[in-house]
Amino acid sequence: MVSLPASTVVSSAAALVEAASEEAALLAVEEAVLEAEPPQAVRARAAAVRPAAARKLRRLIFFYIQTLLC
Repeated sequence: MVSLPASTVVSSAAALVEAASEEAALLAVEEAVLEAEPPQAVRARAAAVRPAAARKLRRLIFFYIQTLLC
């Protein structure tokens, strides 16, 4: 069995602790990002405008169909 000097063991242990703390910090950041509230899909104004635009389009299509068939 090979024995290492005490300073090497301490420095490698310190490196392991530092790596573990960095990994824990990265995990904390990832969890914070995942817990953040997702962005809203539509603005309030756009939600109100969309049904009006759909009604206008339906009226236009109906008008074209009536004009072409009569």
